[in-house]
Parts: sequence; structure tokens; C-alpha cells
Amino acid sequence: MTTPNNTLMAEIEERLDDLSSNISDDIGEAVEVGAILAALIKKAASIQDGLKGLLREEALRRLQNTPGTVEMQGDGNGLVNVTVPTPKLQLTKDADIGLLFKVLGDDFDLYFETDVKYKPRKATPNLIEGMEDGTPKTVLLSSLQENEGTPRVSFKRS
Repeated sequence: MTTPNNTLMAEIEERLDDLSSNISDDIGEAVEVGAILAALIKKAASIQDGLKGLLREEALRRLQNTPGTVEMQGDGNGLVNVTVPTPKLQLTKDADIGLLFKVLGDDFDLYFETDVKYKPRKATPNLIEGMEDGTPKTVLLSSLQENEGTPRVSFKRS
């Protein structure tokens, strides 16, 4: 079924294809197209956020405020799934873990999982450079790897 929304979608896709077909190795053109796309994505995300609120409310109504998933069909080819999660307990930001541990004692582990994470400190590379060669340095170096981050690209329209 062809609807006005399907026609609009096809027109938008065609214009986006036109926009991207003119890019070769021209940096200026790439920047311009990227900035246009970033502005369109921002606008689309803003509109979509408003729609999500409406769809969440409808899902909660259909599920009578209980956990579950609702599938909703659009007037054309659109389809959305809204999942309402099961409520979970979490610690408050100002929870006093020391006090909980003291009050619960050995039962602390019945109520809480302990998740310990380790990561190198920012000063670690400099500290390693200052270490004498030997087993501690060797073990430390064999336990670490350096990951190069992907350069970030941020488009703006002036």
C-alpha cells in the first residue's frame, strides 16, 4: 500500500542518495554533507523522542502498568516494539556501604553482589618507565595493553 508517508520516505531516501553521490575526495564537500546529515539526525532524534513518550504511555496502558512487550503496527509499514522492564532494586546514590556491611555483617553477601573492577591509573605509564627491569615490571607489562582510540568526528552547522 502506498501512503503519503511511504512517498515521503522514498523522497527523503532519494535526496539523501543525491546528497551523498556528489562526494569524492573533496574534504570541503564531505564536511558540508556531514554537517547537513548531523543536523537532520538531530532533528529526527528530537521528533522521535516525542513519539517515544507517546508510545511508552500507550504500552503501559495496554500492559496495565505491568512488565512485558507490546508490538504496535503503524498505518503503513511502520512497526514498533515497546518493552516495559521488570522493576529492579538498586542502591541509592547516598547509600552508606560501610554502614550496611556493619549492620548486616556476614549476611551482607545475601543481599548484595560485590563487583570489583581494576583499571590502570593515569600515572601507570610513567611509573612503569621508572621501574627497574625485573619480574615485577615484566609481569606488569605482560598484563597491560595500549588501545588507540578512534578519532572522534563532530559535525556542526554554522
